[in-house]
Amino acid sequence: MLKCVIVGHPNAGKTTLFNTLTGKNATVGNWHGVTVKEETAKIKMGESNVEVIDLPGFYSLSCADEEEKITQNYLYSKKYDTIIFVVEAKKVKRAEKLILELKKLNKKTVVFVNAYSDFEKNGGKIDLNKMKNYFGVEVVFGNAFDKFHVGKLLQVLQSDKTTVFTNKKEEYFLPQQRKNKFQDVFLNKYFAFPVFIVSMVFIFWLCFGKFSPISIISDAI
Repeated sequence: MLKCVIVGHPNAGKTTLFNTLTGKNATVGNWHGVTVKEETAKIKMGESNVEVIDLPGFYSLSCADEEEKITQNYLYSKKYDTIIFVVEAKKVKRAEKLILELKKLNKKTVVFVNAYSDFEKNGGKIDLNKMKNYFGVEVVFGNAFDKFHVGKLLQVLQSDKTTVFTNKKEEYFLPQQRKNKFQDVFLNKYFAFPVFIVSMVFIFWLCFGKFSPISIISDAI
């Protein structure tokens, strides 16, 4: 039976992806240590039966944390066929070293870039082909809870096609822009016109209103 391990930083969406992929309901949370031991499930992938293993989050293959050692020891000592590395889109740059460490394990590796739509809405952008060539691995963008995006991941996992990567180190990552809260609230499509009308009324009152500061000063003069 083929074995596929899901790994990534803590809180990257690993367990959400595991649940969407397998139909299970493993505990999901946003604190360190949600997955404290491996979760397993069996799925059908094409004609093959595949065991999927969700491992605890970790930051390095040379880690010292007891929880992270579960993942480290599994990756070094157990038999498996494929690695799915889950990373939040906005944190891809922080994960570069770990992705390259995983590649050295000489397993089929696929990077699932999670929460990409939110990242893109905030002005961020990742060049898919440049990222593939930068790391020399397959990359899938999506959201871990979205069955359509997980379906794209399954297609990549099932593919026997051998991709030739250039390993060209081109910049692939454009960070999301710092959001201007004033613009988000007052200049979006729902508020822009009302804000304009209120502004015009205020300016008219300021210039011609009976009790406006300008009128009071003019009367005093």
